[in-house]
Amino acid sequence: MPKPSTATGSAELLRQLGIGSATALVVSNMVGTGIFTTSGFLAGQLGDPKLVLGIWVVGAAFALAGAFCYSELGVNFPSSGGEYVYMTRAYGPTWGFVSGWVSFFAGFSAPIAAAALAFSDYLGHFFPVLKQENAPYTLGSGAFAVKLGGAQIAASLLVAVFTILNCFGVRRAARVQNVLTSLKVTVIIGFIVAGFLFGAGDVEHFSMPAVRSSATPLLAQFAISLFWIYVSYSGWNAATYVAEELKKPERTLPLALACGTALVATLYVGLNLMFIYAAPLEEMKGVIAVGAVFSALEVVPLTLIGLEALQTWRRSRGVAWLGAYRWVILSFVAVGFWNTVGAGLLGFAINPPASLYYVQGLNMTAAHGHAALFGVYGMLGIGLMLFCLRGLFDRALHADAWLKPAFWGLNVGLAMMVFLSLLPAGIYQAHASITRGLWYARSPEVIHSTVMETLVWLRVPGDVVFAAGAACLAVYALKLLRRRADARAVAGAVPASAGR
Repeated sequence: MPKPSTATGSAELLRQLGIGSATALVVSNMVGTGIFTTSGFLAGQLGDPKLVLGIWVVGAAFALAGAFCYSELGVNFPSSGGEYVYMTRAYGPTWGFVSGWVSFFAGFSAPIAAAALAFSDYLGHFFPVLKQENAPYTLGSGAFAVKLGGAQIAASLLVAVFTILNCFGVRRAARVQNVLTSLKVTVIIGFIVAGFLFGAGDVEHFSMPAVRSSATPLLAQFAISLFWIYVSYSGWNAATYVAEELKKPERTLPLALACGTALVATLYVGLNLMFIYAAPLEEMKGVIAVGAVFSALEVVPLTLIGLEALQTWRRSRGVAWLGAYRWVILSFVAVGFWNTVGAGLLGFAINPPASLYYVQGLNMTAAHGHAALFGVYGMLGIGLMLFCLRGLFDRALHADAWLKPAFWGLNVGLAMMVFLSLLPAGIYQAHASITRGLWYARSPEVIHSTVMETLVWLRVPGDVVFAAGAACLAVYALKLLRRRADARAVAGAVPASAGR
């Protein structure tokens, strides 16, 4: 067996990455657009739920086999570079050189570009200008056409941001990588669990085939489709490219490759189980953005941010100087709450295409707008204003007693508006739109019905409470300005009297 080498040159890189960071690197490189775009094609190509699930299992087996092989190579040649190192040692520097440049142009740049463009396309569900199909400029034609538009600009900026981040050092980049990967895995697990627990799926879907869209014999099509599965699983070798920066590579590298690949394989199979449970294969057939519903999971990170702010506020009660920032922190807690409720739950209730078809422009939109606009940006603005005022004015000048009724008045009043008036009115109109049509939901017969008139009047209590909160905030600000003016007057009078 060749003697293990720690570097290809005379200088060694610092070994700063542990098992967690190495595994996160594998997971983040593997989980990409493939899992959310491939299943729709497989539904038409294979036509059988069992085959769709089976092909993902077969792909996982090949990925694990590759990970085990690379583990042995990585233990014997723990140098950064991956295939470049292995090809150079086995066949000489020429093949290593060719392998390195192929990886640079095709192995890394192409998947990064594809993932960034897919990210833009998913954003395009909310901002159509970011969809690739809406690019205003096209150079060339056919397969060699080059498009330029919002999707390309957004994708390039995303790549630039993460490139700059990696310039600040391995440790900082690894921390960000670990957080994003943990969030990604948590969201996917939450998505799978929520789909089975709260989704309106049916286990009968697993025995419902679809009409095949491919004339290729089934066995041959299975082999062809397997190549797309390989692409979805690609990235399991990611840790080998930083082998020289791993602590104890002889132990860390095999564990990272095996654990990361096994985790992703489990997530992929779980997602496909949930996809088929949620919709029969015939409905999935040909749908590229099977994961478009993934946008609903914005609720999860937004909730976590709000919980983090809440924990900070709880800790602040035991720290004297943080007591002055109590209402600042609580404002940010409110931002997290309204982000979850307004932008997340109410936003997802109207943003999917099926919902927009029925509720666009009705009170469901207004409920989302109130909660997401003032609840998020309004409370964020108030929190930032209070934070700045703490630094600009002496603490003794603040009339903090007015902030409590201001905070609760604004938030309780907004909640009363949304949940006593706007949301019930939106649900009532949505029912009318679904059963009779959008024209009927906006007609005088519905708008001036007894139910709608009652819900309109039910907004008044929330408006009153909200206005009272706004008035308390205004009183706080006016008192602060007046006290500062009085303090300046007193300070100016002292030197004058001393001069006499």
